[in-house]
Amino acid sequence: MTGAAAPYSRARFGWVFAAIWLFYLGDTLGQLVKQPDLVWRTVGIVALVAFAASYLYMVRLAATLRQSLALPRAT
Repeated sequence: MTGAAAPYSRARFGWVFAAIWLFYLGDTLGQLVKQPDLVWRTVGIVALVAFAASYLYMVRLAATLRQSLALPRAT
């Protein structure tokens, strides 16, 4: 593997490492599922899914911006 390919291969799976943190929301999801009020349950689950999706999107966007703004290395 060349030096130029290594950062690309690591960055390609960066979202997986970021998604690991979303497992901490499992307890919150469990509490929302037990919520007796249907309105609060629905709003809570929709908000949780929207947060998780926007979090992963922002992580991917940050990685893309970081790669596009990277300066060439001095040799």
